[in-house]
Amino acid sequence: MGRARRGDGPGPGRGEGSRRRGDRLHRGRRRRRRPALVVVSEPWPDALQGAARLTFDAEADAAYVALGPDPGVGGVARSVPVDTGDEPGIDVVLDVDANGRLVGVEVLGARRMLAPEVLAAAQRLDR
Repeated sequence: MGRARRGDGPGPGRGEGSRRRGDRLHRGRRRRRRPALVVVSEPWPDALQGAARLTFDAEADAAYVALGPDPGVGGVARSVPVDTGDEPGIDVVLDVDANGRLVGVEVLGARRMLAPEVLAAAQRLDR
């Protein structure tokens, strides 16, 4: 008797409950997928109106999403850069208040990062 060789039976973990698909073994486990982007086509409830405001400065190619009435009210305690990969000219910075709550998101290189219809709906700062 020796080690089992390929093709000598089901092998460890390959009993009746297992299925084969190609060369990969599936034991009924599913991989977790990242959540999909959710697009809301209905208007926001009245309570959420004004909860987020988008501004765009075309000259600087920068957009800012302010979460809440005004990020300046509670103050920005720190800005946290987000790694967007190796895309030169695109930066995302999260602004957080003293309580660790997200109060704003800055996007540099906004024309490449955001959809044109999103930028068209933004309040323009360069006019």
